Amino acid sequence: MKTGLLASLEAQIEQWLNDNCESSDWPQAWMYEDIVRDMAKAAALVFDANHKGQDFAKRESA
Repeated sequence: MKTGLLASLEAQIEQWLNDNCESSDWPQAWMYEDIVRDMAKAAALVFDANHKGQDFAKRESA
């Protein structure tokens, strides 16, 4: 994932956390200072894995 997209993802995750962390649906849990970065990195790993899968499919079908 390119850095600009990762930064945008971090901003969206932070907004989502801020919008929902006091909801009654939110679990009773503490959020540590790097949670946004860690969640974005985890999502980026899934995003990149999907891209690798697409590249693999293109190579195999050629």
